[in-house]
Amino acid sequence: MTPILVSGAGSAVAGMSLGGSAASNYYIAGITPPQTLAANITPAPLTISGLVAKNKVYDGNTAAVVTGTPSIAGLLGSDASSLTGTVLSGTFATSQQGDNIVVTANLSTLTIGNTNYYIAGVTFPLMANIYSAVTPVVMPSITPQVTPAPVFKPTVPAKVQIDNRTPAATLVILHDIDEAKHDLLATFNADNVKYNIPSSVLVDTVLPETAKPRYVATLLNGDPLPSWLKVDPETKVLTSDNVPVSALPIRIKVKTLLDGKEIKETILTVKAM
Repeated sequence: MTPILVSGAGSAVAGMSLGGSAASNYYIAGITPPQTLAANITPAPLTISGLVAKNKVYDGNTAAVVTGTPSIAGLLGSDASSLTGTVLSGTFATSQQGDNIVVTANLSTLTIGNTNYYIAGVTFPLMANIYSAVTPVVMPSITPQVTPAPVFKPTVPAKVQIDNRTPAATLVILHDIDEAKHDLLATFNADNVKYNIPSSVLVDTVLPETAKPRYVATLLNGDPLPSWLKVDPETKVLTSDNVPVSALPIRIKVKTLLDGKEIKETILTVKAM
């Protein structure tokens, strides 16, 4: 039996067969040299996680600030790759005021060390809010209350000094935006209060429904909160009980953690109105 070499660029040996009356005298041995078969292997896509888009006050443009530590998602098998660079900016889908606006992160500043892959985008869509520049943002679930100022008899002018409490005062929670502007979130009586801090204050983007963030609250300098003020780590409910006048105002820092990683730090101020 005589071997036959198949010629012709791109010819495939697998699946071919000989025909004709003399076919049994031959078999296909391979491709006629120096021809070879060739095909392309293109890079596989990777996505970037760990980024957060920040809310902003309306300024007429679509520029967005992006923070967080970028990490690679989507490597195959035992592949590994380095990732260098930081992501600092992005683009809102619109410049108009609104909630949960899609933000496209600028990933051009990132470089991956494995040329078998390329960065295709982010793992989860980034979203943030654009607040009105004229009207303060009041969370829809909060109903501000106005409590009349305490009236003391002239014969007992030192009542507050005696018990050192705020029996009829009103507490105000202020949200520090960009360390400069304050946004009124709620007012309430100071005795035995439970207040659910809105999620949009503690997280800059929409989390998956299965996400279970935790909240760690301390004083601004990192010390534990006083005994009369607590923030539940699971429900983010702020509880105050018999607030001492001498302790106000007080600034607290709330860290939002997801899978053990900090994704947002929020500074709140509690004071008497």
